[in-house]
Amino acid sequence: MRDIAFTLRPVSDVEGHGPRWLATSPEPWLEILPERSLAGCWITLSWSSGLLDPVGRPVVVCRAPDGDEQHILPAAPLGRGEWTGFVKPGTTSIRLSPSDRSGAFGFRIDRMTMIPPSRIFAHAIANNRQHGLLALGARLIGWRQDSYFELRQALNGRRLADYSKWRSLRTRPFERDGVDGGPVDPGTAPHIALCIDLRSTSASEIEGLVGDLTRQQHENWSLLLMTEGGESASEIAALLARSDRLRAVDASEPAGKGLAAIGLKALVAFVPASTRLHDHALAMVAAAASLPEAGTADVVYADEDRRRPGGQFVDPRLKPGFDPVLLEVMNYLGSAAFWRTPFLTGKMEADCSWAEAFDGLMGSDLRWMPANGAHVARIVLSTPATPVSEKTGARPKTMPITPSTESKAPEPLVSIIIPTKDRLDLLKPCIDSLLAHAPENCEVIVADNGSVEAKTRDYYGTLRHEPRVRIEEIAIPFNYSEICNRAAVASRGDVLVFLNNDTEFLHAGWWEAIRDFVLTPDVAAVGARLLFPSGKVQHAGIVMGIHGRCGHFEAGVSPDEEGYFRRAHHPHQLMAVTAAFLAIERHKFFEVNGFDQDMFPTDLSDVDFCLRLSRLGYKNVYVPGCRLLHHETASRDNSAGQYVRERAYFSEVYRREIRGDPYFSPILSLYGGEAILG
Repeated sequence: MRDIAFTLRPVSDVEGHGPRWLATSPEPWLEILPERSLAGCWITLSWSSGLLDPVGRPVVVCRAPDGDEQHILPAAPLGRGEWTGFVKPGTTSIRLSPSDRSGAFGFRIDRMTMIPPSRIFAHAIANNRQHGLLALGARLIGWRQDSYFELRQALNGRRLADYSKWRSLRTRPFERDGVDGGPVDPGTAPHIALCIDLRSTSASEIEGLVGDLTRQQHENWSLLLMTEGGESASEIAALLARSDRLRAVDASEPAGKGLAAIGLKALVAFVPASTRLHDHALAMVAAAASLPEAGTADVVYADEDRRRPGGQFVDPRLKPGFDPVLLEVMNYLGSAAFWRTPFLTGKMEADCSWAEAFDGLMGSDLRWMPANGAHVARIVLSTPATPVSEKTGARPKTMPITPSTESKAPEPLVSIIIPTKDRLDLLKPCIDSLLAHAPENCEVIVADNGSVEAKTRDYYGTLRHEPRVRIEEIAIPFNYSEICNRAAVASRGDVLVFLNNDTEFLHAGWWEAIRDFVLTPDVAAVGARLLFPSGKVQHAGIVMGIHGRCGHFEAGVSPDEEGYFRRAHHPHQLMAVTAAFLAIERHKFFEVNGFDQDMFPTDLSDVDFCLRLSRLGYKNVYVPGCRLLHHETASRDNSAGQYVRERAYFSEVYRREIRGDPYFSPILSLYGGEAILG
């Protein structure tokens, strides 16, 4: 590897000379000026980002006469980031956007190196053995494009099992006078209180936590020691004598008065006694809590990991953005949840004790369900690898997994729309499974786009005896979006379900599984779990940024695999779901004028549709309780030029969402459809 000298200069919407900069728009751009041309070369960028700044993914763009190539990098939550990529041939300029918001930020490129082509596969295998070997194998048999995709994943993604090593490589010291700047103004920074339970813990076990607190950049903190009189009085007294920031609270006493005394702007976290804090944890939380968008948050929550007795860090909890749908069934907020005192006191009965509050917030009590939350995508604390109390598991099975509805309103008419042309081998199994498992109040609209085969027409003749099915002839040049839109106009349903002709329902009750979600006022598109004929997962939601635009996350895994946060097993919010199965209320569909038949006639129309709904404030939800088989058979061709135009337009319009999917951790790599560390 060869070091490349370079300079970094502002290009647009950014002021300063580094390492602290001022962005005057959400897209500040710098230019990397290397000592030599890097076109056609593999390079590695190593950089530092401000530890107290909002977390975001940098973007690198290689500009060339025949078109630009964009790379979305992982965030640097512990201060250091690294990316290895290929600079396309013909590149004349390398530009970089370090931040995705206006305001001050810290950024510095620490090193840029060039990797010789003869070393690139060895470098990839050393970083990620599985994908590195796949890249080498693909190259040896001549699959150059597949090799390139595997190379990118190997070079820019470490397995979660290698987290402890990744954590060490990505951590750097705090630079108050450099890239980090100073902590939040003490006059405006919130007070942060940690409450620990000493009822079943020796006072000596909190020595590590007390030491961590005394080293914090953020000095406006206190530690509440919850006791019930059985602990050693001398040990407690010795602890309290060390600092006036430590105080004891009786587990049986009402907590409301004590919380109010901490302050209306304070944050309170209830953590295991053996918790260890990152050196800058409280400063990170205070900075995030002081952002305007966190002003209405009931809870500010951060990422966390676990620590083994030997000091190895494991099991990173890289949480999604605030998701009340997931929170209904899984308390994913974890131990690193910092609650605003007005929220806590507002939820408490007058006699709610410290013990009751502690156990409820550490457990699965839905009484503490926040209305809004702010996520800090930084690892701020570690809990023991074998904790006494698990806080991030699923809620009790007795809890509902769908929104509760007490309304006795009549069942809505469900219009199920199936775009198709010939391919009776796909269409007949689809309709057979649908009619076998259809809701009582439904109509099936076969949106035929010019079928010509006699066997298809004969089959349509048999369907005319099925009162629930009608054929809607849509004789236009193939335009998937327009076919769906015309069928929607012709439908009569209160709910529209768009269904691919290469799908089959796997069970009865699919409508009951999604019904309450579809009818929830602030929910728009609802998607299902789709399985390949092999039984592997084909769709469990779409993540923005994967493969450069968007992609199915954890496709190809066994349906029984735990997966990232076990999210695939629970209803949760997403930016988008596939229209292979997409349900939505009629009025919401027409609120955004349906699918965009002008700009997305064939590709990405479902993702565009979901993103337009999201921009209006609607939630899009994945429901695993609705399961279908998806053959994913391409039945219609389209010109390569049309795909290129649609994808280029999509990348331009949805640059913000591609760069930062709020429901997917910015710490994870976007190269590949699995959870790997960036």
